[in-house]
Amino acid sequence: MYDGAIAIEFQSPAVHMQESESLVGLYKTMEAAITLAQANPQVLDIFDTESALRQVADYFGVSSDVVRSKNEMQRLKIRASMENAMAMQSLESNPLAQTMNRLSSKGK
Repeated sequence: MYDGAIAIEFQSPAVHMQESESLVGLYKTMEAAITLAQANPQVLDIFDTESALRQVADYFGVSSDVVRSKNEMQRLKIRASMENAMAMQSLESNPLAQTMNRLSSKGK
Protein backbone atom coordinates (compact mmCIF):
# COMPACT_ATOMS: atom_id res chain seq x y z
CA MET A 1 0.00 0.00 0.00
CA TYR A 2 2.87 2.40 0.64
CA ASP A 3 4.53 2.27 -2.75
CA GLY A 4 2.56 5.14 -4.25
CA ALA A 5 -0.53 3.09 -5.05
CA ILE A 6 -4.00 3.87 -3.80
CA ALA A 7 -5.83 0.93 -2.31
CA ILE A 8 -9.49 1.04 -1.41
CA GLU A 9 -10.94 -1.96 0.32
CA PHE A 10 -14.06 -2.58 2.33
CA GLN A 11 -13.69 -4.24 5.69
CA SER A 12 -16.56 -5.72 7.60
CA PRO A 13 -16.84 -4.80 11.28
CA ALA A 14 -15.81 -8.38 12.18
CA VAL A 15 -12.56 -8.08 10.21
CA HIS A 16 -11.89 -4.67 11.75
CA MET A 17 -12.43 -6.19 15.22
CA GLN A 18 -9.96 -9.01 14.45
CA GLU A 19 -7.35 -6.51 13.28
CA SER A 20 -7.95 -4.47 16.42
CA GLU A 21 -7.26 -7.55 18.56
CA SER A 22 -4.13 -8.24 16.55
CA LEU A 23 -2.94 -4.68 17.10
CA VAL A 24 -3.59 -4.92 20.85
CA GLY A 25 -1.56 -8.14 20.84
CA LEU A 26 1.29 -6.37 19.06
CA TYR A 27 1.27 -3.53 21.60
CA LYS A 28 1.20 -5.91 24.58
CA THR A 29 4.00 -8.01 23.14
CA MET A 30 6.11 -4.90 22.50
CA GLU A 31 5.47 -3.70 26.06
CA ALA A 32 6.62 -7.05 27.45
CA ALA A 33 9.69 -6.99 25.20
CA ILE A 34 10.61 -3.49 26.33
CA THR A 35 10.39 -4.61 29.94
CA LEU A 36 12.58 -7.65 29.24
CA ALA A 37 15.00 -5.49 27.25
CA GLN A 38 16.00 -3.75 30.47
CA ALA A 39 17.77 -6.98 31.41
CA ASN A 40 18.71 -8.10 27.88
CA PRO A 41 18.49 -5.49 25.08
CA GLN A 42 18.91 -8.16 22.39
CA VAL A 43 15.36 -9.41 22.93
CA LEU A 44 14.19 -6.45 20.83
CA ASP A 45 16.00 -7.95 17.83
CA ILE A 46 13.10 -10.36 17.43
CA PHE A 47 10.93 -7.57 16.06
CA ASP A 48 10.89 -6.18 12.56
CA THR A 49 9.95 -2.75 13.85
CA GLU A 50 9.40 -1.31 10.37
CA SER A 51 6.83 -3.99 9.56
CA ALA A 52 5.17 -3.58 12.95
CA LEU A 53 4.82 0.15 12.44
CA ARG A 54 3.46 -0.39 8.92
CA GLN A 55 0.75 -2.63 10.44
CA VAL A 56 -0.17 0.09 12.92
CA ALA A 57 -0.23 2.72 10.16
CA ASP A 58 -2.40 0.49 7.97
CA TYR A 59 -4.85 -0.13 10.80
CA PHE A 60 -5.24 3.57 11.52
CA GLY A 61 -5.45 4.48 7.84
CA VAL A 62 -2.31 6.61 7.73
CA SER A 63 -1.78 8.15 4.30
CA SER A 64 0.96 6.66 2.16
CA ASP A 65 2.20 10.22 1.66
CA VAL A 66 3.76 10.18 5.13
CA VAL A 67 5.02 6.59 5.27
CA ARG A 68 8.18 5.86 3.32
CA SER A 69 8.10 2.90 0.95
CA LYS A 70 10.29 -0.14 1.59
CA ASN A 71 12.47 0.95 -1.34
CA GLU A 72 12.92 4.42 0.12
CA MET A 73 13.85 2.91 3.47
CA GLN A 74 16.41 0.66 1.79
CA ARG A 75 17.96 3.66 0.01
CA LEU A 76 18.14 5.58 3.32
CA LYS A 77 19.87 2.66 5.02
CA ILE A 78 22.38 2.31 2.21
CA ARG A 79 23.13 6.04 2.25
CA ALA A 80 23.55 6.04 6.05
CA SER A 81 25.84 3.03 5.83
CA MET A 82 27.95 4.71 3.16
CA GLU A 83 28.16 7.94 5.16
CA ASN A 84 29.18 5.98 8.24
CA ALA A 85 31.86 4.11 6.29
CA MET A 86 33.21 7.39 4.89
CA ALA A 87 33.30 8.93 8.37
CA MET A 88 35.16 5.92 9.74
CA GLN A 89 37.61 6.02 6.84
CA SER A 90 38.19 9.72 7.44
CA LEU A 91 38.73 9.09 11.14
CA GLU A 92 41.21 6.29 10.42
CA SER A 93 43.23 8.44 8.03
CA ASN A 94 43.41 11.45 10.36
CA PRO A 95 45.73 11.02 13.38
CA LEU A 96 44.37 14.13 15.11
CA ALA A 97 40.81 12.84 14.77
CA GLN A 98 41.92 9.47 16.17
CA THR A 99 43.41 11.16 19.22
CA MET A 100 40.30 13.30 19.73
CA ASN A 101 38.07 10.23 19.41
CA ARG A 102 40.13 8.32 21.98
CA LEU A 103 40.05 11.26 24.40
CA SER A 104 36.29 11.66 24.06
CA SER A 105 35.82 7.90 24.63
CA LYS A 106 37.77 8.07 27.88
CA GLY A 107 35.44 10.73 29.23
CA LYS A 108 32.42 8.43 28.91
